[in-house]
Amino acid sequence: MCQNAPLLEKSSSNEGFTGTSTGTITTSSTAASTKASTSTTTSKMLLISSWVFLTYICKEFSNFIAVHQSQAAKDTFVPAYYSYDADANTTYFDNTILTWGTDLFIGIIMTIASFSFVPFFKREKSGRLAWKSFALFFSYAISVFCGAYAHYTFRNIDAMNTTLFRVWWTLCVGSVTAAGGFMGMIGSEVSLQFQTMQLVGNENNGSVKAFPWVHDILWFYFGSFMTYYCIIGELSYARPACDIFVAGATQFIPTVSCELAMIRYMYQKNRKKNNNSTCSSKFQLQKSDSIVFMVGFVLNAQLLPSYPCLVQYTDLSLGVINALLHLNLTVAWSMQARGLYQICKGLNMSDDLGLTSADADAGVDVVEDNNHGDGGKVKNL
Repeated sequence: MCQNAPLLEKSSSNEGFTGTSTGTITTSSTAASTKASTSTTTSKMLLISSWVFLTYICKEFSNFIAVHQSQAAKDTFVPAYYSYDADANTTYFDNTILTWGTDLFIGIIMTIASFSFVPFFKREKSGRLAWKSFALFFSYAISVFCGAYAHYTFRNIDAMNTTLFRVWWTLCVGSVTAAGGFMGMIGSEVSLQFQTMQLVGNENNGSVKAFPWVHDILWFYFGSFMTYYCIIGELSYARPACDIFVAGATQFIPTVSCELAMIRYMYQKNRKKNNNSTCSSKFQLQKSDSIVFMVGFVLNAQLLPSYPCLVQYTDLSLGVINALLHLNLTVAWSMQARGLYQICKGLNMSDDLGLTSADADAGVDVVEDNNHGDGGKVKNL
């Protein structure tokens, strides 16, 4: 017993030492974890605060640039807050078929465009992008359908000062402000997809994003914020058509997101081609489709300065002016739909066919082969 006592004491001592050491390590690890968690929380709060501020600045910028871009704009963009004054002689609202008819035409095209993404909904690679694209173009369709109804129905200023007009016109303009959120989601999704497919980033592991990735929740806030200010009349002008152009101006940041995502993709693709390096991704997007995508998202930018100049410096009727601008709108939105559709198609096709960059460089095309069943597709040299 006496001989064993020191062993027990030693064992107890060792246990105590071991326990103390583990406790020290655990305490240090917990402290480091707490510090890291606090740092992460602080970074998130800073990011959210910055995004809230940036969103507000974007709204203010849209109103400012609309009014102060030219003298014609100052004479055209007169704030109304949904209260239209017949005596001021500043309110003009076209009721001709050139306006509501072209609105209906655009609405039909945008409805078709939105439902063209439905087949991609359940696909693994393009599902999220397809849903966001559907939301974007369906919001476009809602906007022009509501606009067509308003132009056809409300034919004098007394009718425009009713709650019913405000509801319909808020739906028309609010769909455009909400579309900015969907557009931003698309920009982040395209950037994320390109990074995931290792199409962008550094040459080692593709870890560099094409554009700082913005979470969908923040884009949802962006669209909701702009729509709220539309509802309360912050984007309302004596010429209701001006509301649409200012709402379009709020899409500046989402547009930049989409443009930078595609620019980064094209830059990386050209760099790999010039360096004779092979891209590990199977996804390929034609240069023409990339250009269509980029042009489509910036083509409507000219509408903001064009409208006041056409109104103030030409003898064209409002119906003709609206028809001309609607033509631009149709082309721009159709190009957006084309570019996004081709991206969704490319994401799925690369997975289905195992198409490699070597195939693309060799000029391999993909054609449908009905002999393989289930709409099979094969490579065609």
